Amino acid sequence: MLAKTAKRLGLRYHTREMLRLDAIFSLGAEWFPIIVAIEHENDYRGFVSEIIKLLSIRSPLKVGITYLYSREGREQTAIAHIEKLIAENFRNIAKIAPENERSEYLFLVGAENSSAPKQISRWYSLDFHACDDWQDKRFKLEANS
Repeated sequence: MLAKTAKRLGLRYHTREMLRLDAIFSLGAEWFPIIVAIEHENDYRGFVSEIIKLLSIRSPLKVGITYLYSREGREQTAIAHIEKLIAENFRNIAKIAPENERSEYLFLVGAENSSAPKQISRWYSLDFHACDDWQDKRFKLEANS
């Protein structure tokens, strides 16, 4: 029945549980309402699904964390790719379901220390509110990295 309904509406039907979050902070004993939603992915190449989850839910703060490992000079290319994924998906969801303009996002990307593999030595951050203009949004290298 659901598959037929989706088809008639020109939509796709998905049967899996798509929005499992890695962690949440809430006010109550139960998980609702979500105050902070957190998604974590060890490899940035799989981070798009985490970005989409964060953009799909409503909470005052959403945090995404990922890492770059052994990219041999491709760090800035990877950072630019993540920025592009966030911007494109943010624009797509904003057209359909705009959210409270005070909602905040924080994305963190850890970069590997080239002299000590699997050890994060630099952190990049991107933070914004849902109402912010995307023209100026870029990851910045944190000073204490």
